[in-house]
Amino acid sequence: MTNLNIPNGITVSGIVAVLVYVFGYLTNNAIMMIIGFSWTGLSDLLDGFLARRLHQETKLGEFLDPLRDRLLLIAVAGNIISISGLKSILNLWSLILGLTELGIIMMVVSAHVARKIQLKVNIVGKIRQTGHLILMIMVIVDFYAGFNPFNLSLNSVLKMMAVLSFASFTFYLGRYLTSLKRTP
Repeated sequence: MTNLNIPNGITVSGIVAVLVYVFGYLTNNAIMMIIGFSWTGLSDLLDGFLARRLHQETKLGEFLDPLRDRLLLIAVAGNIISISGLKSILNLWSLILGLTELGIIMMVVSAHVARKIQLKVNIVGKIRQTGHLILMIMVIVDFYAGFNPFNLSLNSVLKMMAVLSFASFTFYLGRYLTSLKRTP
């Protein structure tokens, strides 16, 4: 199966959309942020569905999909940190969030490169990603649209994101350690 296919193209466009999001928040352009964020989220839904539907699943796609998800998460967490003015309690939750996501990236890359093992996306990862997307939308609506219908503080949002990431991290860690036992 060639790596040059529609689902992988959509995934790569989602990675580019993360850069659009980052540029949007660096230039305080809410429209660019919404476009980048929306396309990244939509690409997350489309690429996997099309890969399965068109029978075009590839190892590259299995690697790029979670990478795109984590890049978006890191971009939004960076945005939240910059909005918050680096308050100390937010730093704690940001550190937990960043370290758990970095840990997942390291496990996936290590398993993929060194052992040729795929740590595929699972229901725990999907729940984490969905939760993060919902929370990120809340932050964009609150901070950039100028109203807070959800009445959530940045501390609450980061705390919930960190808890979701830590749950996902522990699940992936268990799968990673199990996969190491099975391979020579």
